[in-house]
Amino acid sequence: MATPERERERAREALLEEGEDEVEAFKMSLSEHLEELRQRLIYALVAVGALAVLAYAFKEPLLALLTEPLQEAFPFAEDFPARLRAWLLAARAQDYLNDREIEWLVRGLARTGLFILHPVEAFFSYLKLSIYAGLLAGMPVVLYQVWKFVIPALYRHERRYFLSFLVFGSGLFYVGVVFCFLVVLPLALQFLIGIGGAAAAPMLGMGNYISFTMLFMLVFGLSFEMPLVMYLLTKLGVVYPETWREQWRFVVLGAFVVGAMFTPPDVFTQVAMASSILVLYGVGLLLVRLAARGEAHTRPEPTTATEAEADEKEEETGVAV
Repeated sequence: MATPERERERAREALLEEGEDEVEAFKMSLSEHLEELRQRLIYALVAVGALAVLAYAFKEPLLALLTEPLQEAFPFAEDFPARLRAWLLAARAQDYLNDREIEWLVRGLARTGLFILHPVEAFFSYLKLSIYAGLLAGMPVVLYQVWKFVIPALYRHERRYFLSFLVFGSGLFYVGVVFCFLVVLPLALQFLIGIGGAAAAPMLGMGNYISFTMLFMLVFGLSFEMPLVMYLLTKLGVVYPETWREQWRFVVLGAFVVGAMFTPPDVFTQVAMASSILVLYGVGLLLVRLAARGEAHTRPEPTTATEAEADEKEEETGVAV
């Protein structure tokens, strides 16, 4: 039994054989667009959900990996737990505490760990961690579904960028995630927690820490897609190269707005986020220049007829065009 999608493909192939324009052959009604969007969302959610279930099976190793930047921000010597335990025993702490309480005290003082503030927080925190991990791991599938949704609006020669979009898009996303995890996150944690000084001991809730770090890495990963998006929009003729250069003020403003919206309310992380976006914008400008080289992607000059039409429209409406 043929699916509706397969039937549409056959109809489009028949129209193409008859010499119909490619975009016209792939034209869909509003209901078909909504159905296509629903189908792509379902595929993406199923992939992310399956990866989230798999990630939940490895929730403890994932949490240990996620807390490494926290350990780097507040390092302890490897033998510190043993020395602390020996000191407590030498001070005859066992006269006041049992073995379990001594071990809990050693673990609490020997490392900067996470705390649960509610009986169900651990479960929901692990669930949140699994969903974020599934989203990070399933980003290539999400990008694939995005591209499949956009394809009907493109000509055949424009669809050859599909593989580049998928490969480089996924690669740039993971480069941003790794850069955030290895460089930005430890510095941000050290700065933010260090503001409290010696008077404030860090007691980070498990759920809050997972939300902070995973959202931070997700936003950094998505921001690293900026050069590729700029290149593709220029290659497809959607945006002219001159437009990217002329609108730099809005890019600067948008970078700091994004930094303020998706980072903690402190100057360090906001500036770090905004600076990364601006550097990526500069890289995107270089790629845009390469994309426009040798091709007619420059903004057309207004013709006399166009100016006459604009004047006529201005006279009719009273609005400058």
